[in-house]
Amino acid sequence: MFLPSGPYRRYHCYHYRYRRYLWWDLAITITVVFVFIIMSLSSSLPMTKTPSLFIARPPKTSLLRMTAEKEFIDFKDKFNKNYASLRREEDSYRVFRENHEKITQRNKRTTSYKLGVNQFTDQSMQLLYHSMLRNDFSFKSLNLPSVSDQKKKEKVMMDRVTPSPHMLRALSLSSSVSNSVLEKQEQEDKNCTKRLDWYAAGFVRPVKNQGTCGSCWAFSTVGALESMIHVHTDTATELSEQELVSCSTTNHGCKGGWMHKAMDYVRKRNGLYQSIEYPYNGTDTTTGGACRIIIPGKKRIEEAGRFDYVFVRPNSVSSLKKALFVNPVCVAVNADFDFVFYADGVYDKPLEDDPAINHAVLLTALDENTKTWTIKNSWGTGWGRQGFMDLAVRNGTGVAGINSYCVLPIYGDHLI
Repeated sequence: MFLPSGPYRRYHCYHYRYRRYLWWDLAITITVVFVFIIMSLSSSLPMTKTPSLFIARPPKTSLLRMTAEKEFIDFKDKFNKNYASLRREEDSYRVFRENHEKITQRNKRTTSYKLGVNQFTDQSMQLLYHSMLRNDFSFKSLNLPSVSDQKKKEKVMMDRVTPSPHMLRALSLSSSVSNSVLEKQEQEDKNCTKRLDWYAAGFVRPVKNQGTCGSCWAFSTVGALESMIHVHTDTATELSEQELVSCSTTNHGCKGGWMHKAMDYVRKRNGLYQSIEYPYNGTDTTTGGACRIIIPGKKRIEEAGRFDYVFVRPNSVSSLKKALFVNPVCVAVNADFDFVFYADGVYDKPLEDDPAINHAVLLTALDENTKTWTIKNSWGTGWGRQGFMDLAVRNGTGVAGINSYCVLPIYGDHLI
């Protein structure tokens, strides 16, 4: 190839290099301008609520996963879920999707009740067992009275119960109320009422929320005592669950407890503070919830301490029915996956072999026509049927073990 010599060669080489750099700079400039235009157009588009973890989603997804993604967005809005980091949100979505798929599959196999998304759907059952469902109602370690002793005390106390005239309000939901109920005849009596609903009658306080503290035992106890006071004195009051969580040393605060031990504390202290004086914060002595035995200028509700209690005979439907005619009853159940995500219907899942009775609730109603109990939970109104659940009446340990451990407070001084 011929190359010019002298000054012309130097100029030619320079001009060649200059043209090469010029085209390179022009290409970079065009690329930058193009990227700037694209970014400007993107920023002008309306923002959506689509979480960042879905932006890089592969184009092909299953219909079930797309449904889970949409429900996760609705779930975060409904329950005001805010996650500390994108990684935490991704982990929560993964658990949500797994629970959502299991709920969908379970609903295909059950007809009497339905499961649904609630505030727990982004949490694994292991996490729930570690936080809220800490109780392990091991009856062998409790040294409870024998069945024969419980039967004797139950008979003595039930014979001494003075029916309150306010009971008629709870019984008036049936077509007719006969004197046989107030005379405490057997439930099989044809003249007995077919429905008893303490909540509908106004003797049960609204549903509360225990949060992540395993304090269900305190809410069950307080619920029964509030109803007992209302039934026998016609006075509505809200008692302090937090006092029990912080001060009942025979129980374990947020790690679980027993309703009869909580009642022992209330009787020992001759009552409980009101919740407005000792508000609930979901902590115990291990997490900063120090016990306040005395609150200056405040006084406990003494009516809450005027009672004795009886263990309802375990695995006896007839005894539990009789107890409910006196007052709402503290009961314990097995809260498994189906229980946690219950949404509606009559819960009738058979109890598994040797299950853990790990949650306390309040028995509030009986419907003889449909053969169902109604319980009040302490997981807020976003759970179940506005915080309530209907369970089928079954013999033996009952659905979810509801007949296993039942405690009834009975109003009055020195009943035994």
